[in-house]
Amino acid sequence: MLPLIHPGYHKTGTTWMQRRLFLPEHGFASLFSHEDIDALIFQPGPFSFDAGRVTALAEERHDRLGRHLVPVISSEILSGQPYIGGRDCRMIADRLKETFPEAMVIVTIREQLALLPSLYMQYLQAGGTLSHQRFFAGRSVIGNYGFDPAFWDYDRFVGHYAALFGRDRMIVHPMEVLIRHPAAIVEKLNRLTGAGTDAARVDFSNATYGARESVVPLIRRINHVRRNDFGFGTIVDLGRLGTLAYRAANKFSRSDLAARLGVTGKPVTRHVAERFADRFAASNTALQEFVTEDLVGLGYPLAR
Repeated sequence: MLPLIHPGYHKTGTTWMQRRLFLPEHGFASLFSHEDIDALIFQPGPFSFDAGRVTALAEERHDRLGRHLVPVISSEILSGQPYIGGRDCRMIADRLKETFPEAMVIVTIREQLALLPSLYMQYLQAGGTLSHQRFFAGRSVIGNYGFDPAFWDYDRFVGHYAALFGRDRMIVHPMEVLIRHPAAIVEKLNRLTGAGTDAARVDFSNATYGARESVVPLIRRINHVRRNDFGFGTIVDLGRLGTLAYRAANKFSRSDLAARLGVTGKPVTRHVAERFADRFAASNTALQEFVTEDLVGLGYPLAR
């Protein structure tokens, strides 16, 4: 079996690919859910990972779904945990190589200064309570991990996958191209995998709608009384009421009423632009050799 591995990055159109593209009607068989990948690849300790078990299960599911389909293993989890600086991304890549040594790879990226505000909004969606200033400041306790901008130096991540699987067996696709020329990703994958997907039959509409930055202070306060995905205790757990409050804030942020009331600011985007202004230019310059499109034309800062 020669699967297509899609390890993310987070916030680069991955959910759209999983819900709209990696489907049997387009020639793909998605072998594992996020929960499967977490249990089989992400969670096992350094002496507990069983590559043979993962391979056997993948073969079994490929047989059941159809051997004529291109097997796909897609999850942002595979790129590592961004809230701890992706400290696990190399370990996961090495486990994938051990399990599927001849796999094909697609890595999806997005210009960093546009991506990072979305990452923080994802953190809030998961129930986080740190301010964006504190979140992007990184770790505060010795022996612990926090946000690390080095995780978004794409050239290192992409370079490691290229070294493991071969540059001729991988593609790097910017999210900006997915937005401007959506059919291009289908063409690339057809060439790489032979899937034969008909771009005219693919639904290119958005797959998710997150809250906007204007309601960040409100959501942070709601998260103090809402269950979170981090296992942290809340001041008071309001149960379903807390979930409904978050959804209401999300919906309000995207409403005409919010626009009429002037609730439209982008404090996170402004902070990221100031804090990381030229941080990724050198990495993007090195990344260019792995990307067929002109990164400057897509809005990526490159070193002069």
